[in-house]
Amino acid sequence: MKIHLSCSECVNEKLRKLMLQEGIQVDDNGQVALVEKGYEMPSHKVCILFEAIDFMEAFELVKLKHINDSQSNKDKQELKQIGDRLTAYNNNRYILINPQDILYINVNKTEVTCITKDKTCYLKEPLYYYEEELKHKNFIKINKSQLVNLMNVVEIIPWFNSRLVLLLDNDIKLEVSKMYAKLLRNVLGI
Repeated sequence: MKIHLSCSECVNEKLRKLMLQEGIQVDDNGQVALVEKGYEMPSHKVCILFEAIDFMEAFELVKLKHINDSQSNKDKQELKQIGDRLTAYNNNRYILINPQDILYINVNKTEVTCITKDKTCYLKEPLYYYEEELKHKNFIKINKSQLVNLMNVVEIIPWFNSRLVLLLDNDIKLEVSKMYAKLLRNVLGI
């Protein structure tokens, strides 16, 4: 994070010292400017205006933003290390599962399970969490308690009352409710 300073020499010196300790760069090309009242506000920058006596409050704002950005970058790096895999529980162990290996995710009362070709695993989060996390990975909700991986669907069979039945790779049949059948038809263009 780069910060532009527009302030008195005394305040500038104090702010530079504080920012150096926090690993915040002071640069005239910074997108955020700390501007002491009475000094020029640079154009095309987000300006934080402060009284000379309150320079610490302005610094604390910048510091919080820097900490949040750093934490966000750290979280992103950790997610990249794990990749896009989900953490599941099976046989008294935690395992990482690639979304493409999941046939479908099912909720039975409060228990969320993911079914792969060779095992059933338990997931920690509620179904709506996985619906959001996996929506860009070919997963779609087919009824109030199931998400299916469309990449593992072999056949789509029209059923009674505008419903559909999906036949998956390993001969599992899942029913698509009337409400979600319309969405599925739109997604698949049928």
